[in-house]
Amino acid sequence: MYTSEENISDRASRNPSCSACKPLVDAATKDIFRNNAFRITGLPVDATIREITKHADKLMLMQELGQGASAHTGVVALKPPPTMDQIRDAIQKLKDPEKRLIDEFFWFWPEEFGQRNSEVGIQAVLRDGLDQAAQIWSSREDEPSNGGVAKHNLAILYHVCAVDWDSHAIHAGTDETRRTKITKYWQGSLKRWERLLSDDRFWDKVTSRVRQIDDARLTTGFVRRMRVSLPEALNKINLQLALAYAEAAKFEEARRHVDLVRNASYGVATLEATAERVLTPVKTRLKEHMRIARQRTEASPADGASAVRDLLAHATPLVAIFDIFFGEAANGAKELLDETATICVECLVSYQKKMEDNHAFVDLLQMTLPLADALELRQRIEKNIQIGKHNLAFAELEPIRAMCEAAAKAAEANPASGDKEAQRILSATSHILPKLSSSGLPQETIDRARDEAALALMHCAVVFGNNTEKWKPCIAILEQSLRLAVGPDAKDRVTRNLQTVRKNNTLYGDLTPIYSAPSLSRINGIGFALYGCTDQDPTTASHLATYYFVFLAIPIFPICRYRVVPTGKGYRFFGKAPLRTFDKWHLVISVGLIIWLVIALSSTNSTPSAGFYAPSPPVSVPAPSPSYDNERAEIESDRSAANALESQVEELGREIESERLSLDRTSQSALDQFNAKVDRYNALVGQAKAATAAFNQKVDRYNAKLRQ
Repeated sequence: MYTSEENISDRASRNPSCSACKPLVDAATKDIFRNNAFRITGLPVDATIREITKHADKLMLMQELGQGASAHTGVVALKPPPTMDQIRDAIQKLKDPEKRLIDEFFWFWPEEFGQRNSEVGIQAVLRDGLDQAAQIWSSREDEPSNGGVAKHNLAILYHVCAVDWDSHAIHAGTDETRRTKITKYWQGSLKRWERLLSDDRFWDKVTSRVRQIDDARLTTGFVRRMRVSLPEALNKINLQLALAYAEAAKFEEARRHVDLVRNASYGVATLEATAERVLTPVKTRLKEHMRIARQRTEASPADGASAVRDLLAHATPLVAIFDIFFGEAANGAKELLDETATICVECLVSYQKKMEDNHAFVDLLQMTLPLADALELRQRIEKNIQIGKHNLAFAELEPIRAMCEAAAKAAEANPASGDKEAQRILSATSHILPKLSSSGLPQETIDRARDEAALALMHCAVVFGNNTEKWKPCIAILEQSLRLAVGPDAKDRVTRNLQTVRKNNTLYGDLTPIYSAPSLSRINGIGFALYGCTDQDPTTASHLATYYFVFLAIPIFPICRYRVVPTGKGYRFFGKAPLRTFDKWHLVISVGLIIWLVIALSSTNSTPSAGFYAPSPPVSVPAPSPSYDNERAEIESDRSAANALESQVEELGREIESERLSLDRTSQSALDQFNAKVDRYNALVGQAKAATAAFNQKVDRYNAKLRQ
């Protein structure tokens, strides 16, 4: 009594990983038809032992004579012809009854064993008339008596064509027309295998064939096991083809074969177990690469990155392969990939500690991440990636710090190069800071880098401005510094210096440098003098004055303007400024009046005058009375006091000027001390002016008394 199909299905679903017929499952590979002993030898499936021996001797002889190709004219003959080793293996296989039955099962049967010559379908195949054979068997497959054999032969015919064409397409590729035809072959084959699984008449015929072989090593129980294991065997053929396609990076073709298994009524129950069996060699190779990677890194941590690269080269393609076979469902393949990712992380951590190569550390971890499925493992990898990126970003910060420090030192050594050093900093930050923003660094770290660059720019601008008094470039640099600054302290310092520089630019921006003070000497009231006091700067006690040519103490021609600081006996000059519009009109009017006066005098001198010039008689001035001696002594005392004040003013002015050149305008305390000294200077100037005015009043009163 044979097992019913329902019971067979139940058994397979209860324990799909158990292969009832191991020889059948082992033989079921993508090369099952190329290794078929009857296809290799060209013998029919019902050949006797005597026929097999005789035919084997003939094949060996023809092979030795170099006529092997002409000897292989059997059903769907192999191209290229089989080798001597293949022939020997095939003959040896036919001597094993179980292996022979499996090869018979996967080759063309006559309707009755021992009457093959009357089988028109097989004769059509021998004449290479595959289409004719398909028509013959299609017309008979629904017959109640021998329809099972016709159905079996159609399944074999379509299966051979589908497997042969797919095996060729794995390496050579195929076009859409042939792909459509291959798909029809698969559909035709698998549909008939499904029917045969439930065809008891067909399996009775297989059992009868076992009895006909009549070998004690082959029992009818082997047939029952074959029937149970046939779905797994058929699945294995498709899954091996899927693996071959996937390893050739033809993932759509691989997925098509897995879908053929999923869509077959017998396929789902054994899919996972069969996939595990097919992928076992792949997993074994991966485990060996894992062992080698760990061993290499333990022996030499510096070799860790190279070991991980080699491991990833074998593991990365498997992600897509395992996904095709198993999808999103939990499976042993995902656990294996998690183990691979864990080893990669361990090797890379050892490598990074040894070599501090954060670039390779981050790149290889990012390549490892797709392998990981477990949430905790993915979080560990992502955390290490962030650590590596932070290390890389800190390395990017170092050039900014080094350049800022070098630029500040260069500006101190050569203040006139401060603007160039500032441009170097700006160029560096414009390239590095955008990278930092996308580096994953904490914002606090990025802000600190921006503040350091801003303060370095400010320092270069202040040094350059104090040395050259070219304030416009300093304004541009400080404005860029203010845009860089983030922290309130940095912003405040830059803002205060920017305000000072803008004020300096307003006061001194239009000044032209001078290399010597202009002449202020006059002879008999004719010469040069300064008049006016505009645009006063309390910080420096300076103002703008107009430089005139004077005649009889009358300002005639305005020449230019100077920013000056009164020093008591004279002035200290900052630089030359352009004339105002008022001064220009003054000059035009003065020139016009002189021209008019010359013309008028010329017309007057053309008529001789009748008058003459007589000098006035000398006036006698009485000598001062001794009663004025006390008043004169008081005047002299006041003169000495006024001169002493002027000397103090001049000395303090020189001190202020000396300190101005070296003043650290970035230090608020230094600025406060300097401004206090300026205030003392201004107060002293006021005292000197008051003393001079009092002295002049006393002299005027004394002279008036003398004249009286």
